[in-house]
Amino acid sequence: MRRFLPRSRVVIEAETPLASTPNAALRARVACLALLATLLTAGTAVGFSGNAQAARAYDEGLRALLMQDSDTAMAAFQRATDADPDLSVAQRELGMLLAARSRWREAEARFEAAARPDFAEAHFRLGEVRLKGLANAATAIEALERATAIDPRHAPARRILGIAYGRVGRDEDAAAALQAAIAIDPRDVDARHELGSALLRLRSLDEAVEQLRNVVELDPLHAPARLALGNALIRLGQTERGHEMLAAHHRLMAQVEEIGRIDRSLERDARDPESWYRMGRVRMDRREWAEAARALTRCVALAPDDARGYEALGYVYGQLNAHEQALAVYAELMRRRPGIAAYHNGLGVLLLRMRRVEEAIAQFREAIALDGGQPGYHLNLAAAYRQGGDERRAGKAYAVYQAMKAAPE
Repeated sequence: MRRFLPRSRVVIEAETPLASTPNAALRARVACLALLATLLTAGTAVGFSGNAQAARAYDEGLRALLMQDSDTAMAAFQRATDADPDLSVAQRELGMLLAARSRWREAEARFEAAARPDFAEAHFRLGEVRLKGLANAATAIEALERATAIDPRHAPARRILGIAYGRVGRDEDAAAALQAAIAIDPRDVDARHELGSALLRLRSLDEAVEQLRNVVELDPLHAPARLALGNALIRLGQTERGHEMLAAHHRLMAQVEEIGRIDRSLERDARDPESWYRMGRVRMDRREWAEAARALTRCVALAPDDARGYEALGYVYGQLNAHEQALAVYAELMRRRPGIAAYHNGLGVLLLRMRRVEEAIAQFREAIALDGGQPGYHLNLAAAYRQGGDERRAGKAYAVYQAMKAAPE
């Protein structure tokens, strides 16, 4: 008889996707393995296998995963399965590591060995590797149907099953499986995207648009959903909105390509401040504030005399509500390059977000004194006065803004 972890320990990993690289797979699994490590020792592992040697090797594999040492983990799980081929959890872990290295046939064999009748997670992984790694939708469907029969609320299995149905032309079954996945996890954007695509194939355009709009609302960076939504809107006669979505898809794909180019540049020279600045700006455009902060922090460390990095980093910290860090950046920026109107305006925006209204007003007024020809400074000043309850001055500042905007270029 195969031994397996209790269901509560298996479900922890239910939504961890197969990764394309060992490191990515390991990072995705560290959190759940940390919990396992607190629960599992070599002694308790004996409860999953009557073979103490297999239990110890399995425990060593988990600890190696926690250290992100995939080679040691793989060797340990191999020893565990050699000692006890029926230790399903070790077979499953070995399958995950093999799949992360794109060793699909070997991974399939391990998941097959793990797939006991009531181990839904192993059947799910088996179906996933057959679909994504081996491009065999028919055999994937067999495993995924078994996984969902064992655990009807296994949302990732239902999502992958829906994709597999779509690959073999069973679009109605695909839509039903994907709707079930969304009912379990309404925030599953990939399931919604796949459902929208299936509904498009079924010519249910209004329903497809509804699902794809939900994807874009949940994940504004989901480029494939914008492409599908654009095409659906055009087919519905909403041409202008459809072309807007297609343009947004193009921008997102261009950003992804730019990030790839910058990554390759940084692989050649990780100390290039210009590359880090460009990465920060692209991440800002995508509103990926944490990633932008990391890139811009490297930029200012490598090029402390380049004010652009400080300026962008101050704005990003503000978006992250890291106000004290943002204030420190603006202080350093103004120390290095005093008398720049844009910096006073940026600091004013930050102070207004912090509800330090009087200080914000002072910064906006300083920006206008240095460069009164920027309409935005007057608009910001009006907003600050209004937030401070001074409607008269807010009105005057806004009138200046309107006059400047109406003036001919």
